[in-house]
Amino acid sequence: MEEDKYYIEFLDGNHPEETLKHTLLKRYVKKRFSKRKDADTLVVIFPPWHAKLIAVQILRDRVLHSNMSCLEYEFSSRILSADYKSTAHYFEQIREKAHNDVTEILKKHDFKEVHVIGFSMGTVLATMVANSVPKVSKVVLHAPGNCMAECLWKGIRTQKIRRAFEKQGLSLIKLKKEWKSLAPENNLTQLRNTKMHIVISQKDHVVPHECGLKLIRRAKQQGLKVNVLEHHHTGHYLTVLSDLLFSKDF
Repeated sequence: MEEDKYYIEFLDGNHPEETLKHTLLKRYVKKRFSKRKDADTLVVIFPPWHAKLIAVQILRDRVLHSNMSCLEYEFSSRILSADYKSTAHYFEQIREKAHNDVTEILKKHDFKEVHVIGFSMGTVLATMVANSVPKVSKVVLHAPGNCMAECLWKGIRTQKIRRAFEKQGLSLIKLKKEWKSLAPENNLTQLRNTKMHIVISQKDHVVPHECGLKLIRRAKQQGLKVNVLEHHHTGHYLTVLSDLLFSKDF
């Protein structure tokens, strides 16, 4: 293996209600880039919410074993909060950072293809980044939804944040407008020549099954080549875990 680099990077921001130190602690991004000699494909991985880099270790090893290079990310769990404006800002900053990372790697190394993989909330970043970088030939989304606002509003894990939004007088309609650029269904325009694999679960109540179906319909409406795998017996977490450990879709 030619390179195996580990980075911790901080995103810039200007929030007067927070100290600089507090802002940095809440807004970090970690990444690791592993380069296989003579690899012609770069795989970019965005993990689930609250997951550490170690969570994708097995998948990373399989990617490298298949003679592909790998760029992995870990983002702070605090990127999603009851501060909806900051949440949008965090996601946009990570998208910009990852876009720049991939662009720089493509300039430095002769990769012919880029594959982007996302798990759960990581599918939001996966589609945002895939829609903005060149050479993406495959996108693999595990337990995705069509719209982060709608998934948060209906998902069982994020009801506390929903109640906080409602106390602020925020409706789902307004949240969808505020987070329009974050919705996977709005980040498909540059992927029409890209193969897309989507894995959903009928028993998913964290990212509701209906939201996954909506994304599949929108992708097909936009002419994307979509391959769908639907689990019938596992919920959100077991679906994501089994995909992290055993999926061969990459």
